[in-house]
Amino acid sequence: MSYKFQAYRGDTVPFDITVTLSGAAYDLTGSTLFFTLKRKAAALDAAALISKQTGSGIAIVSAPAGTARLVLSPTDTAAPPLNVELYFDLQLKTSSGDIYTIATGEITFLQDITLRTA
Repeated sequence: MSYKFQAYRGDTVPFDITVTLSGAAYDLTGSTLFFTLKRKAAALDAAALISKQTGSGIAIVSAPAGTARLVLSPTDTAAPPLNVELYFDLQLKTSSGDIYTIATGEITFLQDITLRTA
């Protein structure tokens, strides 16, 4: 599936995810999820603006139900350029090593007004 999002610079941005394959929830036991955000889709992963994976920014909520939560922190969202369409994907690596692209899309970060946090 392809998505288009906007988020404000410096905000916490949570995404609740349900992984499905062939229309049914996929049991995430032993699997790894990868999220990568880049300026150019074809850029090397080393050029990613944000990268997360299970255990580091992506938490499995219920493995049997195929649910997870990806959280972009204020530090993550403060770094990307503003008002530019950036490209992301979310990939699943199954316990048997198969790779599936679960979602793709674009995120544009917008200027926030309030900059103070205390």
